Amino acid sequence: MHDIAEKCRPILEQLARTKRLRGKKLKHPGFVTYGELARIVGPQVGLPNLDPHESRLRNALGRLSEETYDERGVLISVLVVNADTMLPGRGFFWLAGEHLGAYPVDVSDDEVFIQETRRVYEHYRKRPSG
Repeated sequence: MHDIAEKCRPILEQLARTKRLRGKKLKHPGFVTYGELARIVGPQVGLPNLDPHESRLRNALGRLSEETYDERGVLISVLVVNADTMLPGRGFFWLAGEHLGAYPVDVSDDEVFIQETRRVYEHYRKRPSG
């Protein structure tokens, strides 16, 4: 079984570069919902019914953002959002603030989302190969 984070990375990098996923109609262009990502990645890792609410996906996205933050200074999982709120989950904001210290803890979630989305798109536009 392949690692979920390993399979998510090229998907999110393509989304960051082009704001699209080849062959996929996204509910919110430029972003992928947890459900959409689970349906794409689950079969690739031998979990065709991967639940978007389960810890395996959340943990994989956290590891992936830690990696991209260390390597590139951006939290790529900002592009994975809740279908209803259009925001990443609570774990993303904890990671960005308290865990990594990328943002002061008193900055609002909305502001973190706006700033980090902009940073991710700018980074990948400048570095199209990742």
